[in-house]
Amino acid sequence: MESPKFDWKAIWLQQSPSFCPQSYLLEKALEVTVGDYVDQYLQVLEKLKQGLEITMCSSADRNASLQNAII
Repeated sequence: MESPKFDWKAIWLQQSPSFCPQSYLLEKALEVTVGDYVDQYLQVLEKLKQGLEITMCSSADRNASLQNAII
């Protein structure tokens, strides 16, 4: 079951007694910057995952050939 999604920005805007447009713009800029870093991080993790998969396949092949050589 999917959890309900909240619009935290709308809640914050409703509860904030003194909304500051400059502060909102700074938050928005930070959100974009952090979002870019997260995207880059996920891309690097995907490359790492692919590298680990190749390493595991290579290791499995070497183990199989060693077991066949011993038997």
